[in-house]
Amino acid sequence: MPTGLLASKRCLLISRPGVGAAHVAGKYHLTAKPFLIEGAEKLLELGTRLGKFCSCLTAQRMTTPFDSQWGKYTTFVELAKSEYFASVFAMPFATIFLEAHSPVEERWGSSGNGPEFYERVTREFYDLTAHLYRTCSERPVTFILQHWEGDWFVRGRGGELWNPPPPDWRERCARMAKWLAARQAGAHVVLGDATADPVLVGAGIERARALIAAAGTDSDNVLITMTARLLSPSLPIVSRAEDEATMPKLFRAGATRTVSPYMMAGGRMAEAVLRPAVLDFIEDATRKRRADLQMEEQLVRPGSALDGKTVGTSGLRSWSGLILVAIKRRDGHLAFNPEDDAPVAAGDTLITLGSREQLGRADALAFAR
Repeated sequence: MPTGLLASKRCLLISRPGVGAAHVAGKYHLTAKPFLIEGAEKLLELGTRLGKFCSCLTAQRMTTPFDSQWGKYTTFVELAKSEYFASVFAMPFATIFLEAHSPVEERWGSSGNGPEFYERVTREFYDLTAHLYRTCSERPVTFILQHWEGDWFVRGRGGELWNPPPPDWRERCARMAKWLAARQAGAHVVLGDATADPVLVGAGIERARALIAAAGTDSDNVLITMTARLLSPSLPIVSRAEDEATMPKLFRAGATRTVSPYMMAGGRMAEAVLRPAVLDFIEDATRKRRADLQMEEQLVRPGSALDGKTVGTSGLRSWSGLILVAIKRRDGHLAFNPEDDAPVAAGDTLITLGSREQLGRADALAFAR
């Protein structure tokens, strides 16, 4: 299974996008080109846009040996910047699998690994992920950073059979799971100053669904919001404001919505005194405490089963127990408890109350074509 994933924009796939091939440890070559490039070009010539290559810092001379002058590399990024891999990454692949292993991981099976070991592993994969995004995010390509055959590794590199399993098999599997989690974390976490353009770009702001600016100071949140808005003009941005006077500045900086923890906490405390039953109901419905009572929202997609219907013909109210609380129109108007003849159109947001099963059916209608 892949242990790291970095996806940029939508892939442009050929008619059979799931068919590809690996180019690793070949026994012969047909041209005088560097072996990695020769194999990658041949895959494209055969019609596939999915290729798998070895990215092992200590094994490149063995896995791609012919007509190649591999240097000494200490990090994934150094290897990725080599002329051979840089050439492959520039080729029109839709998906590139990298069998990625670094010397910092060699002690993964040791029982004495402390937090610093896992931090180094995470950092190695984070640096590679950030490099790939910075250099390839303008192209429709998906990178998958893969681990080599988990069961083979955990049983020993000779592939020994466990019959019966050794007494410490649970401990071995637990160490492997922790190691793989550290690799995965490198592709999901970005460490850095969120006010800096490269950090937000490395985190994938161009493909983000939303951004939450919750730094410790209002000045940082204003700068993060402004930076994010310049990089992504249509991105929903929710920003934290410690001082109420900062809220207008956040909106001018590009925030879609602002939140003041102190104002929210004060309002919640007042509700607990004035309308405790209402507060209990809202908390139960919005915090997923109960399977039979949840409040959700469904965005109506273009061409879905709800697009172009009315509330009455949509079928939403025919399910026992589902309550259509309101419809938020695309222009922001909120229609509370809409009549049966109220239209439902793409871009509307339904606010519904019901059980998990009922809400799941409403989701299906809003999304399905």
